[in-house]
Amino acid sequence: MQRHEIYKDDPNNEACINCGSKWGTQTVPVEDKNGNTRLKVICLECERFVKWQALPITKDRALEFRLHFGKHSGIAFGEIAKSDPSYLKWILEQSTFKDNIKQMAKLALEAQT
Repeated sequence: MQRHEIYKDDPNNEACINCGSKWGTQTVPVEDKNGNTRLKVICLECERFVKWQALPITKDRALEFRLHFGKHSGIAFGEIAKSDPSYLKWILEQSTFKDNIKQMAKLALEAQT
């Protein structure tokens, strides 16, 4: 919770949550248990974890993205778009899914048409 309070006052999200430094950060790609990659942001000053950062959303990334829950758990959106496109359409209609997941579902559907 403290992380959100610190970032809320920093519009550029550049200050380290650990040491307050604005020296900069480095990013390290990390693959989670579902095969999705995100970036771990590390402070160059104190070398500690700062935040997670998502990779840019692209068509290729959307086709490889996997949810870790639900009836298609662990299956790439590209495969779901071929076998059960109504599931991705359903994701687009739900308010509980984050915008980035909806955007990837939309790109996966568009790639199949």
